[in-house]
Amino acid sequence: MSGTIRVKCARCGYNKRFETGGFYGEEVAARAEKEIADGRYGGEIAAFYKKCAAPRVLAKPAIFRCPYCGALKEDLILLVRDGEEEFSYAARPCKKCGKAQVDYVDERTFPEGTPCPKCGGKLEKA
Repeated sequence: MSGTIRVKCARCGYNKRFETGGFYGEEVAARAEKEIADGRYGGEIAAFYKKCAAPRVLAKPAIFRCPYCGALKEDLILLVRDGEEEFSYAARPCKKCGKAQVDYVDERTFPEGTPCPKCGGKLEKA
């Protein structure tokens, strides 16, 4: 089930809308599949993909927060499935500061009071 989350900061006016949930269509999954095979997402997911007899790639939108600079971004969670086996990939460097790992924010429980990436105030769901 797809949806939207909007967050705002009462202190500075930061306002952002994120698409959440649901899986993207075949076009996004096919592009992700090619990028996995080309090694764009690293060796671990590529190795899993290559050993699959009949891999199925799914991509869904998610919210990520950098623990270093606080940036919030929407990006993909990739799932590679082969029968009962599944590999999930959500690790990406922050596009703002370049640090190695961003944290997944569960859209169902987007924590009230998450620090605003602009001013450090508390974000609220709008």
